[in-house]
Amino acid sequence: MSNRTIIEISHDFASDIALNQNHFMMLLGQYLRSCDKEAAEALKLHFGVNIIGTAHHSEKRIVIMNGEETVL
Repeated sequence: MSNRTIIEISHDFASDIALNQNHFMMLLGQYLRSCDKEAAEALKLHFGVNIIGTAHHSEKRIVIMNGEETVL
């Protein structure tokens, strides 16, 4: 199945990501493989990553930022 995930990453956590790259990548991979809620919660708590949504690539997604709309 070909899913796409939209995430928001807080720049305030950049140094935490840099210092713990292996843990960050492990959690991200775990989420991407299974949409694991525990991995999503850990990503948010430890690395400032907010999972906005996951959908099949054929589903229309609209992202609006700063008044600009992007259709994915």
